[in-house]
Amino acid sequence: MVSAEAVARERKLRYNGEPTGKTYYSLHRAGQRKEVVHVLKGAGYFAYKSTGGGAPGGDAQGESLNHVLFKEALATVSHTRLELYVPTPQGPVRWKKLVPVRINAARTEEPVRRQAGAPFLVDVYVEFETADSLGLKWDGRMCVEIKHSHAVDAQKQDELRALGMPVIEVDVSRPPYAYPIDDDATTDELESQHRVRLKRMFESDNGFLKAVVLSNPSSNAYLKKLVDSQRNELAEQRRALERLQAQLAERETELRQAADAKAKSDERSRGANAALSEMKERLKEISDAQMQTAAKNNALEQELARARRERLAARAICTCLILLLAGIGYWRLASPSSAQPEPPSRALGSVAQEPRGG
Repeated sequence: MVSAEAVARERKLRYNGEPTGKTYYSLHRAGQRKEVVHVLKGAGYFAYKSTGGGAPGGDAQGESLNHVLFKEALATVSHTRLELYVPTPQGPVRWKKLVPVRINAARTEEPVRRQAGAPFLVDVYVEFETADSLGLKWDGRMCVEIKHSHAVDAQKQDELRALGMPVIEVDVSRPPYAYPIDDDATTDELESQHRVRLKRMFESDNGFLKAVVLSNPSSNAYLKKLVDSQRNELAEQRRALERLQAQLAERETELRQAADAKAKSDERSRGANAALSEMKERLKEISDAQMQTAAKNNALEQELARARRERLAARAICTCLILLLAGIGYWRLASPSSAQPEPPSRALGSVAQEPRGG
């Protein structure tokens, strides 16, 4: 069982919105199932297949005049630019912007052999060269399919992809690619003018060919170059990794050395801190001793001052006593001691000296 949304995604992603070419049936019981077709409107839905015509997407009336004129004009273009889009579930998105190409050869209705069945006839087979990587990727060739009212059917797209053929699809149903003249009113001159206009438009400085990529293979040379480039890039990344590893090893060595130096510095710092602590303790002890000594000296000075004061006081007292005693003695000597009789020794001396004079 498949959902309408899944089929819508497949059509947008792989077939540029065209039918897948697969057959779908309703969900009735076996024996009662009916064939349905997928309608790509909104999110997509299934509708019962009409019994009044051919298969959807068929082209029973062959190529339109618009289709033929565009194909013939494109085969005469010598150079242009490619504006390429790739299908996605959300619709085509731009892949290559204005890639200059020089067309070396262009052939209409070119047969492309396939494994089984008659060859495919592509609208225009182009051989080109370009400085862009697209030339190497597509090996300088591409098939141009022209979409007027019907796109390339899913089976043809799948088989061209399987053959490794680059395929782009150009929508010519709208201006500036569309031929504006009705089939009933056309003339050879008008058709020639349209072909010339398309050629000039594509070859002008501002001209380009807008197309959707239906098949996007990669040549062996492109893949080899891509692999070589990736190998070179990988080798360069390995060399860069080796350089980074060497730098990392150098940084690790520096970090180890720095760590060792820091450890030694920390050890020295711890030793210095211990010595400093010891010095602080000794200084504290010395300071305490000095304070004790100062206290003792202060006490001694106070004691010495007190002793000096006591000594001075004693001296003063002694002086006073001496002066007092001296005063007393002097007073005693100076008192009426002259009225008293002389001592006997002094009288006898006087008597004894008189005969010597005679």
